[in-house]
Amino acid sequence: MDEAKVPAATGTPTGTGNAHPSLDQRYAAAVQLVVHAENTSGMRIYNFLMGASITMLAWATVFAGAQDGNCWRTGTLALMSVAGLLLSIAWMPFGWRGRRFVDAYLDVARELEGGADPAPVSRGNEITFSLPLKIFRARYLAVAVPLVFAGVFATLLVVSLRQ
Repeated sequence: MDEAKVPAATGTPTGTGNAHPSLDQRYAAAVQLVVHAENTSGMRIYNFLMGASITMLAWATVFAGAQDGNCWRTGTLALMSVAGLLLSIAWMPFGWRGRRFVDAYLDVARELEGGADPAPVSRGNEITFSLPLKIFRARYLAVAVPLVFAGVFATLLVVSLRQ
């Protein structure tokens, strides 16, 4: 079986006989990439919230159920706090990276829209949001939510060590 060679300059396989995709096909693919990146970003936040919630619930269960002054209790609480803190710190770059993919795919879709009318991706920039909606957009939440949880877990670590 003969593999097609891809020239570096064009990215188009040679010797396959395939035509270039039309502008409409490229635009549809770009929009699908935007949707996929948005879904992936949302799932990352969901997965983080699930892990952080379980860790926090475990911390609260041990905190409420064990005797004060027990060294195993203090160690377990501190360990869960550190685990939650590390989870939060590790997840911040994931959120930032995911949002960068969304922005990159949006740029590709806007470029492919050109001056077309209607241009739904480009027109998304024209929407004005109130201040609370500007602050709580997915772009910021993907990094801010793990940051807030990092602060919560740091506080829980302090509480754990003062037992």
